[in-house]
Amino acid sequence: MYNPPYGAILPFGLHKGGGLAVICDLLAGALTGGKTHSPRTIKKDSTDIINNMLSIIIDPASMGGTEMFEDEVENFITWVKSAKPQPGVPEVLTPGEPERARRVDREKNGVPIDATTWQQLVDTARKVRLNDIDIPQMAGA
Repeated sequence: MYNPPYGAILPFGLHKGGGLAVICDLLAGALTGGKTHSPRTIKKDSTDIINNMLSIIIDPASMGGTEMFEDEVENFITWVKSAKPQPGVPEVLTPGEPERARRVDREKNGVPIDATTWQQLVDTARKVRLNDIDIPQMAGA
């Protein structure tokens, strides 16, 4: 993105994702004084690129109250999840649901590790002189 040929990463969300990328660059770059990623601010060797950040923290209690906010969130999520899923998709999920389900599954069943990665872990454990009896025990096997 910062070296020839110059370009950009395609945004998620198509045109809406592009708009989100623009506003994020403006808020995190221009508003904070960290500068945006534009030809005017990017040196040819890319040494001045910085990942700027702006956090916007909102306390719902200072606006409409937490009870109203939580009620609106619950109603909105219920409405979103009531949508008919696409064919072949069992249910409409909200952000974070797949990750929470995966966490529950992995806490119950463990984290899947492919054979190559497992062998790399075993080899590394042996390099630091762990014996073959202790290695599976450390992995919870």
